[in-house]
Amino acid sequence: MGFFNSFIFFSKVHEKVGNEINSQLLIATSQEKLTDVFSSIVVLISILATFYRIPYIEGLFTILFSLLVLKSGIFLIKDSTFALMDVSPGKEIEEKVRKIISSIAGVEEFKDLKLRKAGPLIFGEVTVKIRKHVDVKRAHEIADRIENKIKKEIEEIDSFTIHVEPYESEKVKLAIPIDTNKGLSSEVSKHFGRANYFVFVIVNKKEGKIISFYTKNNPY
Repeated sequence: MGFFNSFIFFSKVHEKVGNEINSQLLIATSQEKLTDVFSSIVVLISILATFYRIPYIEGLFTILFSLLVLKSGIFLIKDSTFALMDVSPGKEIEEKVRKIISSIAGVEEFKDLKLRKAGPLIFGEVTVKIRKHVDVKRAHEIADRIENKIKKEIEEIDSFTIHVEPYESEKVKLAIPIDTNKGLSSEVSKHFGRANYFVFVIVNKKEGKIISFYTKNNPY
C-alpha cells in the first residue's frame, strides 16, 4: 500500500504544480502516474480474483481502468488541440487584458485583440488607436506602457505585440452661422463673424446622419 500511496502522492504533486504553472507536460505526467497505479491494482485484483475464483471482478475492474485511460486521453487531446488551434486562454484573462489596455492614457480605442495559449505561455497582439497629433516617440511610449503593464499583471503572457494606428473619430462637429434661430431649418448666414447665432451640428461621418444639434448666440 505504501508503494501505491507514494505514486498517488507524486501524481497529486505533479498535478498541483502543473496547474499552477499551466504546464500540460506535468499534468500529463500526473495522469500517467495515476494510470500506473490503477493498472497495478487491476493486475493485483485479477490475480486474487483468479486465486479465490471470484467471478466478474476482473472484468469489472478492467472496464473501470479502460474508462480512466479514455478520460485521460480525451483531456490531453482536448487541451493540445485547443493550443494548436490558437484558442483563447479564457474569458477571464481576456477581460483583464481589455481593462489594462483601456486604462492606459492616450489609447482612444483598440481592436483585433488576440490571445493564444502555447503550453504554459500565452501570446497576444492588439491594434490600438491613438490620436493623429501624437508623435511617433509618444506613441511608442504608450505601446511600451501597455506591454509592460500586461506582462507585469499577467505573468503567463510571454509576448504581446502592439500595432498602432491613427484614431479617427466617427463624430464631427460643425459650426454653421445663421441669422435667425430656426434650428436645422435656419438659413446659412453670409457673414460668419457677424451672424446672430451659430448652430452646432454633431454628425456621424460613417453613417452620414445627424446625431444632435444645438444653437448659441454669437457674443461678437
